[in-house]
Amino acid sequence: KHAKLDVIRKGNVLAVLVDASDTWSHDIKEYRTEAGRFGDAAFALEESGEVQAAVRITSRFRQSEAIQRLRIYRESPLIDMDFRINWQEAHHALKLGFETNIEEGSPVYEAPYGHQQRPGTGEEAPGQQYFDLSGLIDGVPYGFAVINNGQYGFDVRGGEMRVTLLRSPAYGHHDPARFEAGAGWPIMDQGWHRMHFRLIPHSGAWDTADIPRQAWEMNMPPRVHIESAHPGALGPCLSLLDTGAGNVLIGVVKQSEEGKDLIVRGYETHGQSATVHLCLPHFGRGYDVEFAPHEIKTLRIDPTTWTIREVNLLEEMDEGSHTSSL
Repeated sequence: KHAKLDVIRKGNVLAVLVDASDTWSHDIKEYRTEAGRFGDAAFALEESGEVQAAVRITSRFRQSEAIQRLRIYRESPLIDMDFRINWQEAHHALKLGFETNIEEGSPVYEAPYGHQQRPGTGEEAPGQQYFDLSGLIDGVPYGFAVINNGQYGFDVRGGEMRVTLLRSPAYGHHDPARFEAGAGWPIMDQGWHRMHFRLIPHSGAWDTADIPRQAWEMNMPPRVHIESAHPGALGPCLSLLDTGAGNVLIGVVKQSEEGKDLIVRGYETHGQSATVHLCLPHFGRGYDVEFAPHEIKTLRIDPTTWTIREVNLLEEMDEGSHTSSL
């Protein structure tokens, strides 16, 4: 609405695809042959308040059922989707699809501590917490990201984005061996499943929309702990660690495997070099740290001297590493 653009041509499509492959989908590049789609949807308004609204959508395909709760917010452009799916199909795959109006799009998928750009040919592609398609809508730079909490197969063809939700081949069947119906192999992914997605339409490209950080925020929400009354010395608000940079995320904060040093591991998310001020406000300490594009950096802080060292992933000092304190 803010950009006055139609982003989605057809969304929330639950398509059932023919999948006669083995457990590991050998020699399968993409899933295209549709057996049908979930339909006969029933809608129910669950919530309509000052902060958010929620709609429950129930649809079916043969003996399978999908119960979806879709939430939108008054002050946020996010769209949350919670699924409960009772999957009863054999030798089929289920995909969630969005047909966007994005043209000249470049698909980007999260990789471990980074991202990977791949061509939008419709072939199955791996990813982690998010995948994004950024391009043009009516000549305006615009994109659409889908964040998930546990589905890691995707495909993009043109402006269509799809997430692989479920697959139901026989477990243990391995091509080129012939499938034997009487062998008693169990069928995968049968029964109830829970899934959560967050849809983020955004102006500009994925990196300017801070998609990696939003993916972590959804997958690692704050944990609320109810504490009993006590005369605590801390104030109502407290920050323990901050980088002050949008393109550097801290993924690990822990005690060292040996000793009692503090281990901090971060990585650069956008492919751009950055100089950050690693700040520990509660302790009155700060360190200037440089990140190269896509760099993963592990830092070891001695809490007795507040010296900081760059170490490898085994928390050992590399040759040429330096020690500093501020």
